Amino acid sequence: MKPVKKIRYVRHSIKDGANNTIGPKGIAYVQEKAIGAKYTDIFYGIYRTVQTALAYICQVGCQPGVRVHTPVAEIGTEELFAIMVNNGFKAAVNAGKTNIEAVYMAGHTGEQITIWANDALTGVKKMFDAMPDNGFGLALGHDPIIPLATIALGYEGIPSLKEMEYLDFFLQDDGSIEVHDPRTIPAP
Repeated sequence: MKPVKKIRYVRHSIKDGANNTIGPKGIAYVQEKAIGAKYTDIFYGIYRTVQTALAYICQVGCQPGVRVHTPVAEIGTEELFAIMVNNGFKAAVNAGKTNIEAVYMAGHTGEQITIWANDALTGVKKMFDAMPDNGFGLALGHDPIIPLATIALGYEGIPSLKEMEYLDFFLQDDGSIEVHDPRTIPAP
């Protein structure tokens, strides 16, 4: 198998602005963490992901030919977060649990979590479909959506992402998708 496309799926930056938005510290953090890779495509969802994308583009610039896509719903919507981030989720996070742990502790059914995981993977597949061969996409997303996509692929134990941490998704020439966590496994 040989990778034909790659997505660097990054969690949004620090929420230090009004109403859980990216403020001055969050923008500075994007600028500190931004890697000037030559992306072919940029993807984002709502809220903090588009703010992070804009801060990223302002820091490293946008190379000619880079396609900045319309929001990808599967990265996260208001409706999804209104259901997922319930009082049980908030209590678990306040007790020190990670976002992915909180999803499981929030009283959501296994069936619901599986649906969310499959939807998250659908978003990854849509991004791959929108990219050219040998493309390298930058996707700005949310935790726990990013780890949920890995669960749909059969991965277990990939922890939540902190702000500006990422997972690399590789579309192989046989259509399979592999995930590399640079926090634990170096990418090929």
